[in-house]
Amino acid sequence: MFTNITRTTLCITAFSIASLMAAPLNATKTESLDWNWKFARFGKMPDGSTQPEPGKAMGFATATSEESGNPADNAVDGDKSTRWCAASGKSGEKITVDMGRPVDVKTVNILWEKQSNHLFKLEGAGDGKRWATIEDKTSGQNDSKEDTVENKTGKPRYFRITVTGNNQSNWASIREITFKNDKGEIIRPQAAAGTSKSDNPSLHSTGRRHRFLDFQ
Repeated sequence: MFTNITRTTLCITAFSIASLMAAPLNATKTESLDWNWKFARFGKMPDGSTQPEPGKAMGFATATSEESGNPADNAVDGDKSTRWCAASGKSGEKITVDMGRPVDVKTVNILWEKQSNHLFKLEGAGDGKRWATIEDKTSGQNDSKEDTVENKTGKPRYFRITVTGNNQSNWASIREITFKNDKGEIIRPQAAAGTSKSDNPSLHSTGRRHRFLDFQ
């Protein structure tokens, strides 16, 4: 009896492993470890790019458009090797960051992908609807790779950057947006009160909690 059970168990295990091995590994995509799970690679890729960690608590940034592989959340992930890039080179692309609560931000630093004369407007809002201009740099000359703007509009919860162009093209591409208080300490976006990171719809494609493996 036990021999039959053991053989059955081994057959099921072997079948499960064979089924998993039959699914090709795609290192450029992230997959959940569900019933039909696969290994998911993230971090530094062989081609030098960076894959975000699957299930990472994000969803703090949104944009009018996103280039494939360069989503809005890349601009607030704390990793300067990643970036948000608009899907086209049209003027007026926007990225909005929800800090999750009103924050006493002293400075906002924008690290662009490339050095150029970046034209943009930075705004803040408490409700995401009534915007106050923090800085308007939609004209003038300022050839640089980053811009640091002082906030004098109180304690916004939302920050919005509208990119109107640069001296190379109108393409909007930002590596990192950094918020600091008057002590120079970094303030990061966080889940709004009454919610948790797992409530964020951007975390899971199926709405379920997953586990991921890193094979670097």
